[in-house]
Amino acid sequence: MLSEYLPQLMLAWSILLVGVLSPGPSVMLILGVAMGQGRGAAVATALGVACGSMTLSIATVLGLSIIFAELAHAMEIVRFAGAGYLFFLAFKSFGKMLNPPPLSPLVPGLRSFRRQVAGGYLLQVSNPKAIMFWLAIA
Repeated sequence: MLSEYLPQLMLAWSILLVGVLSPGPSVMLILGVAMGQGRGAAVATALGVACGSMTLSIATVLGLSIIFAELAHAMEIVRFAGAGYLFFLAFKSFGKMLNPPPLSPLVPGLRSFRRQVAGGYLLQVSNPKAIMFWLAIA
């Protein structure tokens, strides 16, 4: 019985392994928050990321990923908008490279627990890597 489903399970597990081993924006967010604001803020952000992952996994189980896969043209629009935004960021970075602003010490603002969790959650549910990961699992 298990041998019948083993190839599909191995494929899903290999996708899961690649997704878990490759750091994405959520890992960078948690690391940045930990270095800038401390362990408590990082744990709150990680809780938000975990809740976002739970939301995406529940959406996958409920079949919403199939709907997203069917809306390929909408995903193309999102992809081109994301590429345009990346070009905009590159243009701004190039401008700052030519005319660097003066450096000043950065004092991170403290955020409430709820805002830290919400920030992690919003990053995760809008993270293209996480969305594509769950689409691949489906």
